Amino acid sequence: MIEIQHEKFVWLKQRESVILLRPGRNHIIHKTYQETDIAFVMYTDNIENALADLKSSNIEIKGSDGDGCYTFTDPDGNWIQLVDPSSKS
Repeated sequence: MIEIQHEKFVWLKQRESVILLRPGRNHIIHKTYQETDIAFVMYTDNIENALADLKSSNIEIKGSDGDGCYTFTDPDGNWIQLVDPSSKS
């Protein structure tokens, strides 16, 4: 589930985990997930629903490392990887 507050605070919820994406002061923007110094990884057992939720909230999927592993950024350019561990060997 995703909720957007005041057009800038994005709340992501998967089961009991809740993550808030909010504007901050990131001065170093990396163009790819592989170049970034820090990234968050979120696991899901329903990648299709998670991707649909992101897309419906205008969050662009920026990369893929095969099925079940997708990357996107928050509004400040921090990288996040969404992974379905059951699809990785």
